[in-house]
Amino acid sequence: MEHSSAIGPRLVRSPSINSMTTAPFTVLIVEDDELVRELGVEFLSDAGFQVLEASNGQEALSLLSAIRRSESSSRTSTCPVR
Repeated sequence: MEHSSAIGPRLVRSPSINSMTTAPFTVLIVEDDELVRELGVEFLSDAGFQVLEASNGQEALSLLSAIRRSESSSRTSTCPVR
């Protein structure tokens, strides 16, 4: 148990891909400060997450939109034609 004077005691668990699921979780970090963003990416990558990053909200929305289009076209292209 970790203690913080601001929020009190809290349980801290480090995620493990192998213990959670066979597919890793993906996290999107949106941060305009490059150093803070890089540290976040490194920390989460080391914890076993796949990490996407964006420097602002517009970039994050564009990234999510591109991922949706890619997933949608992947599902469409793998469906058998009847």
